[in-house]
Amino acid sequence: MARQINNDWIMNCLISYSSFETQYGTMWLIQFRNTAGHMMIWKTNPNSAYNVLGENPQRGDQVTVKASIKEHNDYKGTKQTVLTRLAAI
Repeated sequence: MARQINNDWIMNCLISYSSFETQYGTMWLIQFRNTAGHMMIWKTNPNSAYNVLGENPQRGDQVTVKASIKEHNDYKGTKQTVLTRLAAI
């Protein structure tokens, strides 16, 4: 369950991720689902992802992160929260 501390959030999450190429290089789309079942996403470059998730993240790993909420949106009928400024706890 996520809890708010000031404007940041701390979550225990399960992760899955995919990568794709953009004109600026490789972009990672990382999906988090907390214990309450809420979907959160983070778009980032590989270096930032490694700093937060480690060198070899595996789908299904549990991580604890601190993040700011950028926006709430809906993707193909699924509500999701877009995160920014993630840091490992």
